[in-house]
Amino acid sequence: MARIRLTGKCAIGQHRYAIVDDDLFPALKRYKWKAKPNQNGTQVYAVRNTQVGSSSTMLRMHREVIGVSSVRVLAAAEFGSFYRELGSSMPKIIGL
Repeated sequence: MARIRLTGKCAIGQHRYAIVDDDLFPALKRYKWKAKPNQNGTQVYAVRNTQVGSSSTMLRMHREVIGVSSVRVLAAAEFGSFYRELGSSMPKIIGL
């Protein structure tokens, strides 16, 4: 396990570092990461800003690790077909 130093006013105590796998460390250490609380202030996320086209956007480290770089909301019908493609590899979601 490796530690990536976080910056910002919330980067104190347990939120001073993000702990990542050794194989992810080289790719993630290239960026400056900041500790940012969620809207409720109950969680702190490691985030970085990046330029997408002509606008700036915030990326969360956990989304970058799993390979989701853009936010996409799936309609219920789209998600239902997505779930059927995955079959049993995805947990059952109530309401679909």
